[in-house]
Amino acid sequence: MELYAPNALTTIEKAASFLGVAEELEAEKLTETTQLQHYLAQAINVASSAIERYCFRKFGFQRHKQYRKKATDLLFVDEYPVFSLFVDEEPYPHIEYIEEESGMIHLTRSVQGEVTYEAGYVLPKDATEERPQTLPHD
Repeated sequence: MELYAPNALTTIEKAASFLGVAEELEAEKLTETTQLQHYLAQAINVASSAIERYCFRKFGFQRHKQYRKKATDLLFVDEYPVFSLFVDEEPYPHIEYIEEESGMIHLTRSVQGEVTYEAGYVLPKDATEERPQTLPHD
């Protein structure tokens, strides 16, 4: 059973350390999920959702779609940092530069219609050696 919601912004281990219950968590861990792990995961999931609602954005890395009625060479996207842009499901090569932290994409050629882009942070629960966490710690 997955304890984390898809948008969980921290891990049980980090939350336990912050709350000063890391030793309790280690002592309880055997082969099954403990009550403390369930409580911490639930708190992480609720807090993560509240933070996203408060900030009016998603933080986890994912694909997003937006529709542009008018042709434009400057896109303002809702989610960031932005990593790539697709038009008609193909990588869009006409990017002058991306302001990764603001979600503004400057294009060398206008685009209209459905735009797909990849944006967000690698969350702590999704981090691996090949793809380390990019969500800032502060």
